[in-house]
Amino acid sequence: MRSVSARWLPAVACAVLVACGQAAVLPTPTAAPPAAVAAPTVRPTPPSAVPSASPTTPPVAIPTAVAAPAAPATTPTALARPAARSTAASSAPFAYGVAAGDMTADSAVLWTRAAVPGEVVAEVSESEGFERPTALPAAQATDATDLTVKVSARGLKPGTRYFYRFRAGGQLSPVGQFRTAFAPDQAAPLTFAFSGDADWEWKPYPVLNALVKEKLDFFLFLGDLIYETTDLQGRTDVEDLAGYRWKYRENREPRDGSPSKMVPMLDLYRLFGQYSVFDNHEIGVSRADRAAPPFTTGGAKAGDAFVNRTPGFLQRVQAYREYQPVRDETVAGTGDPRLDGTGRFYRAIPWGANAELIVLDDRSYRDAAPRSPDDPDATSCARTMLGAPQLKWFQDELLAAKARKVAWTFVVVSSPIQQLGTPAQLGVRAESGIDGVKSWSGGYLCERNRLLRWIDDNAIDDVVFLSTDNHYTVVNDLRYNATPDDRASPAKPARNAVEIITGPIGAATGPPAIGRELGAASRDLDKLILDLWNNGLRRVGLEPIKYGSFMTFSYAVLSADADRLSVTVKGLPAVADQSTLLDPEKEREYEAGQAQEILRFELKAGARL
Repeated sequence: MRSVSARWLPAVACAVLVACGQAAVLPTPTAAPPAAVAAPTVRPTPPSAVPSASPTTPPVAIPTAVAAPAAPATTPTALARPAARSTAASSAPFAYGVAAGDMTADSAVLWTRAAVPGEVVAEVSESEGFERPTALPAAQATDATDLTVKVSARGLKPGTRYFYRFRAGGQLSPVGQFRTAFAPDQAAPLTFAFSGDADWEWKPYPVLNALVKEKLDFFLFLGDLIYETTDLQGRTDVEDLAGYRWKYRENREPRDGSPSKMVPMLDLYRLFGQYSVFDNHEIGVSRADRAAPPFTTGGAKAGDAFVNRTPGFLQRVQAYREYQPVRDETVAGTGDPRLDGTGRFYRAIPWGANAELIVLDDRSYRDAAPRSPDDPDATSCARTMLGAPQLKWFQDELLAAKARKVAWTFVVVSSPIQQLGTPAQLGVRAESGIDGVKSWSGGYLCERNRLLRWIDDNAIDDVVFLSTDNHYTVVNDLRYNATPDDRASPAKPARNAVEIITGPIGAATGPPAIGRELGAASRDLDKLILDLWNNGLRRVGLEPIKYGSFMTFSYAVLSADADRLSVTVKGLPAVADQSTLLDPEKEREYEAGQAQEILRFELKAGARL
């Protein structure tokens, strides 16, 4: 392991770093977010087994008549108050834009939604002007898939930017673009961004106005792409396929009463190819049916079957399949009834000689949540987050990445994997923002510890876990307990595995439980929160958090080459009370917000933070 370290870049003002021995310099709630606080003592650096019915065309080789006209402006109908807003889909052509995703070195999935049933044709070109477009075989938009269409473009060139559009009923869609993955032997620098958690109550997500201007190879939409609630108080949810379909449309519509009618979410889907995962809000629990199983834990038992076979789970996943540019694949041949016949959403994509992207599905197969993260069951080695076949596949992919000598392996998890402390460990009552039952450490500790120890035992370097979900930014090295099912056993530092958590795009924010219960209730107390939190972590032998920032809507940009990973987090001050956005003036201020840099650091290959 090379003894090179992460470091703060000069752009981050020393005045706001705890490591500099200074108190944080903090703005008013309307100012730009503060630079992140660094912790003291920073070390050298188908339904059913039914796959989605969205049509997928046969493979087509792409060789490349007019430039697409501007898409008609659309304003889907909605009423001023969220409780009464319309769930009807817009009838304007291509009102929900276009998207591309699941790129490999020679293929991508293209997506759109038509206004009416009928034939839809995708065109692909290496030229933004579409001088020589290639038309893919026609697909059919039908009511069976809520008029969504997905087609596969294949025979593409690696590491190439493509443009695409759709034709239907004499109309042209907006033009989208994506880059195919670099060939596995192509030593190209890689730049991508990630974030997640987009709650409709905080539309139109103005932090995306900055994100869509970044120069990226792809975007990771890392869970909670939608929220199932239907009122500002969070007391009612959608419950069926139609409701979840509406939720995906809703996030690509203007906010009710928006002065600008901006929809940067449409630009996010259009301008970057993406990979995505679903988390708990795409497969929300049922409030209306108290007898319904917990849909957020697909590997739990529901009678004689698994939750991931129940109609409620399958409908929720169907809506995700229909509205995301993801491949429609099915798990087969594992011999495990928990997995076989389910939709396959875990995948590995080489992104050139320097990087491997591994996307895990930690919702479809996880066991039921324990009663509490401090319940003895939470540490049991009989419990699984991934399911045995996916865990074995993950380990095989890590070994394959090591064999081809990639510099960085990026692992996408919808639930954080670092140890943030349980309520009992930190001496607090709530589990909000720390190790709760849904996190790896809070509910699936033994599998987590065994996985990290296995990575060390196999000398796999520079594994970078990426997550959102906790609605704040925290960056840290990872440790694992020497005895996998014992939280009190010594915590061993992983050789150089780290996790980056950031977000949300727009959702509820606030201090974690450790800060909330000790009176830290605003973002200008980041330093106090981190000090208190780290004191608790040190007391029980866990890794102190290196960098933290709370109460911001944010995203992270990562740039990697053979030797170095650069990470920049940008964001806006969060709006704590979403009901204030019902005031037109407050919403106008919100929409005008300009994202600022919160933190920046670099990590050299083989180093810890």
